[in-house]
Amino acid sequence: MRRNAAIEQERRIKENELQTDLLVQTKQRELHERELEGEIALEKQRAALTDQKTENERKEADAKAYALKAVLAPVQGLDWRLLMMLNAHPTDARSPKNRRAQYFPGLAPDLTVAHALLRAAFTLV
Repeated sequence: MRRNAAIEQERRIKENELQTDLLVQTKQRELHERELEGEIALEKQRAALTDQKTENERKEADAKAYALKAVLAPVQGLDWRLLMMLNAHPTDARSPKNRRAQYFPGLAPDLTVAHALLRAAFTLV
């Protein structure tokens, strides 16, 4: 009878150990699943952030293109000689005052206002 009781007690101990091992494995699997869910959520957030950054960069590029078009629109139809004349630095020997006679000998000498407006427009970019 003692032997049977010892065998029965040994069997219960082994069953408890097996149940404990099973419980530990279940908890480890649940923990691993949570970690994977967290990684998936993080990757989704990263993808959303990348999409948002791309959209913001596109909008910024569109805004810069619009601003550049707005600045260049007034000078688009100008004669290239006028642009060359207005492009010179004021201290240059070929400054607008000196170039007026070269490119537009028949024009009035008062192109200073146009030069100042174009110079201001190009410095906005």
